[in-house]
Amino acid sequence: MKRLSLLFILFCATLLFTNCAESTTMKESVKENTSQSLYTKASKIWRKVFFGNNPKEITAADILGNPDYPAISYGGYRQKSRRIQPSVAELKEDMRILAAMGIKVLRTYNVHYPHASNVLRAIRELKEELADFEMYVMLGAWIDCKNAWTEWAPDHSQESEANESEI
Repeated sequence: MKRLSLLFILFCATLLFTNCAESTTMKESVKENTSQSLYTKASKIWRKVFFGNNPKEITAADILGNPDYPAISYGGYRQKSRRIQPSVAELKEDMRILAAMGIKVLRTYNVHYPHASNVLRAIRELKEELADFEMYVMLGAWIDCKNAWTEWAPDHSQESEANESEI
């Protein structure tokens, strides 16, 4: 979680420094840079942080609904409890198997545990080791109605209190 927080801070700093480096005043910066160009510059830097010197220019629009990018919902857990997290080495083993099956996109719902950040780390390490390794991640949110998965009757007119922490 600390690593994800650090990466988020780096991303925000990238936005700030990319914008500030081009001009001396905020007024000039706004005139010179549209939000799209700022986004594009920050995205290139961000991709370099995650993908190294050989970033592949690809967007969600390129992936979603594209039969060349088969997807699977993934959780790398090997025990009966999420409290026991899989190691990065175990996740890398899974990524190799999934890639051999042709899977290129993973969706995981376990964002409150180290699992999601470790999946990203495993993929990043594999991309550094194998130039042609390609895998993407979608972070999912588990949204329920009130009383879902309890002994009480589900109330579909209200959201679960747990939904807020998912988002």
